[in-house]
Amino acid sequence: MAMNEMTQRFIALLEEDVAREHEQAQHWRELEKHGARLEDINGKTIATATEMVKKFIDREKEFRNMIDQVRSA
Repeated sequence: MAMNEMTQRFIALLEEDVAREHEQAQHWRELEKHGARLEDINGKTIATATEMVKKFIDREKEFRNMIDQVRSA
């Protein structure tokens, strides 16, 4: 079954999300080497760089799963 134009556009948007999440994970991997962490305005740690890497990898996987589901629908 051929994908219609709207489905192809939706997949393209999801692929952009995958690329963005991958880029963010790479960015946080570099920061992780220096022990970086995400802090609030008061200096309280919100997340370590390792946690942020995991967050972006998980989101990348979610977007990839969405793409697979759309393609197989």
